[in-house]
Amino acid sequence: MKGNFSRKLICGALAGVMMFSLVGCGDNTTTTNPTNPDSSVVAEAEGNDTVVAVVNGKNITRGEIGEELLAAEKDVISGYIYDMLLQEFFKDVQITDSEVDLQMSMIKSQVGEESWPMYLAYYGGGSETAFKEILKGSLRQESYIKEKMEDITIEKSVIEEQYNADPNAHNIAVLDVVFLNSVDDLKKAKDLYAQGKSLEDISKEFDSEIFKDEHTYFYSEGLTWSADFAKSKVGDYIFSGEDSGSLVIGRIVELNTGVDNAKVNEDLVNSLKYDEAYNMVNKEYENFLKEQKAQIFGEDFALFEEAPASETNVG
Repeated sequence: MKGNFSRKLICGALAGVMMFSLVGCGDNTTTTNPTNPDSSVVAEAEGNDTVVAVVNGKNITRGEIGEELLAAEKDVISGYIYDMLLQEFFKDVQITDSEVDLQMSMIKSQVGEESWPMYLAYYGGGSETAFKEILKGSLRQESYIKEKMEDITIEKSVIEEQYNADPNAHNIAVLDVVFLNSVDDLKKAKDLYAQGKSLEDISKEFDSEIFKDEHTYFYSEGLTWSADFAKSKVGDYIFSGEDSGSLVIGRIVELNTGVDNAKVNEDLVNSLKYDEAYNMVNKEYENFLKEQKAQIFGEDFALFEEAPASETNVG
């Protein structure tokens, strides 16, 4: 799966619970349970006169916004339902605590102390314990997808077609990288580079480790190259943007271009295998959902609904 830096865990599949792109899933559709004809009378049971907010001394009661509250409650509950089912689906995939701790440590060192609380708040509810559980679920999903990849073969013509569509989206620079804690640190690192300081000097200045064998694509959003990437050479530098998810300065140690280059080819194959495996697992999860039953406030909850044919045909 592609990202600016191979070891940086960013977004959906790696830093949070992967939400499969299920057609017709998660629309919070409920249907009245015929065995429970009174199940739709929820607001009254909660108390229509209950004060839920006060604005400048004026009360807002549950009865006034009952439908909106009920819809919000259903959204929250449905989220818990899908989380439970996702855990159930991947329950047989084993991930050790040491694997989680290692990944957690790697993320934390690369995000930086200053950004870590914001990162936790965004991905893990502000708690390292909660984040570890989310990360463990994510690693289970990645492990299962990689297991599926082992049995997939990609034709050479497909690899070439993918590469030729946008070569610089696949050409790879291998880097030594220093991850920085703040935008101010990034600016200072750029100044030090402009003064002729080496990556080792910059690493010492910030008391930061140099991460080896980091990969980035020639055309990666948010990166600035010390020379145009078409003219780049070993020893040139790259810098992340100030609004990037990873604040870095990196030195190029290897350039890999062309579909026949071993690293480029391997990356293309893995990317194509991953996409195919992801779709396979996604389909398994769809079928799994179709076999499950759930209710919200006594009403049947549609976990998965087939979309019309016109919506399922892509391209």
